[in-house]
Amino acid sequence: MSRQSSEPKKQATIYEGLLFLSMCALITGIIFLVLKLNEFNWDMAP
Repeated sequence: MSRQSSEPKKQATIYEGLLFLSMCALITGIIFLVLKLNEFNWDMAP
């Protein structure tokens, strides 16, 4: 027999959802910034 843990599964809070949303917005913004900079022949090499 396997023991069931007495701890209930943790539910995601609204703050974790907002954190995920802001992370996605940052990544999307960086992608659009790189795409815009590539129009000006920008490269990441110093």
